[in-house]
Amino acid sequence: GGIGFWHDLPTDLHTDREVVLEAVRRETYALEFVGEELRADREFMLEVVRHDGLAFQFASEALRSDRDFALEAVVKIGWALRFATDTLRSDREVVLEAVRSYGGALRFASADLRADKDVVVEAVRQDGLAFECACLSLECLRKEIFEAARSPIAVAGSQSPVFSVDVAAEEGGELKVIVYTMSGTEWDVTLPKEARLQDLGHWLVKKYGRSRHVFLLVAGHGVASPLAFGRALADYARPPPQDL
Repeated sequence: GGIGFWHDLPTDLHTDREVVLEAVRRETYALEFVGEELRADREFMLEVVRHDGLAFQFASEALRSDRDFALEAVVKIGWALRFATDTLRSDREVVLEAVRSYGGALRFASADLRADKDVVVEAVRQDGLAFECACLSLECLRKEIFEAARSPIAVAGSQSPVFSVDVAAEEGGELKVIVYTMSGTEWDVTLPKEARLQDLGHWLVKKYGRSRHVFLLVAGHGVASPLAFGRALADYARPPPQDL
């Protein structure tokens, strides 16, 4: 193992980057015996963290306070959030990336983010047991949050594809939806008047074909939350034109 390999090394090799890297690749916890100079070396530690996110815990305090460095770690393994600074545990993007990797990382988030419904939805998507780490004030929303977690509507800040949506009511009640992709492609679909936001989400997931979730920017309403999955699509519609 890496620790045995480390203890067998001549002391003059304890600062040799390549030798130390080999030891750490064999056993991450060999970092416990590595000098502070290497643990503060951003390039070295980035390579180690990309191999095993748990190496984050052995990084220098300065690196564990570095937002970009922390993001590298939590994307690899969400549990690394445990070793981040309080400031980073309060950083919504860092926490969202952590819970996408490991839902249970929610327990290490700040109290405010453990009470953030969208963050909790994202954690529950990865692991239903993560709800037990949420703020107690959300207990009354347990059913709604689990249903939102099963919906195709993405949480703000996710890496899901973004679509701009314009909904218009037609005579007879049907809903004409025009969708604009980030590349400028335009799609349109007509949905029944009783359609819900999640129905549009499911249509887009199938149409796009490369993601389980879609991020929606609805004209006149802004970002659609996954918690609005059951809202009537007609609520977002412009009224039909009136005859003069």
